Amino acid sequence: MANGVFHTGYQIIIKLAEADLGNPGRPGLLEEITQPINKRDRHLLHCLEHHKHGVCQAEEHDRSPWMAIRRRTVGAPHS
Repeated sequence: MANGVFHTGYQIIIKLAEADLGNPGRPGLLEEITQPINKRDRHLLHCLEHHKHGVCQAEEHDRSPWMAIRRRTVGAPHS
């Protein structure tokens, strides 16, 4: 699981381990980024490693650097 993603619209880093996502001035950010991809811009969230270094682990395995965030219930098994 990624610890952060880059929001291409706001040009900000989203820190997924922080309650305010590292952006206290953006209420509603969690709801925005957890929308299904068919309800938001597919290229909204970018792998943070790709943003910083030009390549990410996913790309090394022929996958896309574009990210999706899913909410998970605390205590639910990982899939």
